[in-house]
Amino acid sequence: MNELQNTAKLVRQILEEDEKARNCDNYLIVKVYERLYPPVANMPFNVVLNHRKDYGVPSFETVRRARQKIQHDCPELSACDN
Repeated sequence: MNELQNTAKLVRQILEEDEKARNCDNYLIVKVYERLYPPVANMPFNVVLNHRKDYGVPSFETVRRARQKIQHDCPELSACDN
């Protein structure tokens, strides 16, 4: 549960700062990963996935669920037209 709570705080911060993250889970996941483990930006995708726990980054599903709950509770952070 702690991972979800910590992830939710970060996801909310990113959603507040970056409207593009409100519309695309993949973009949001990249932003979360870059904040938690900056070297991930230069790593191959398979390395990131295979060592996700080692790098201390949440699963894609955890980020998606956090975003979904935040957008449900805070409609002002819902997806928007770009």
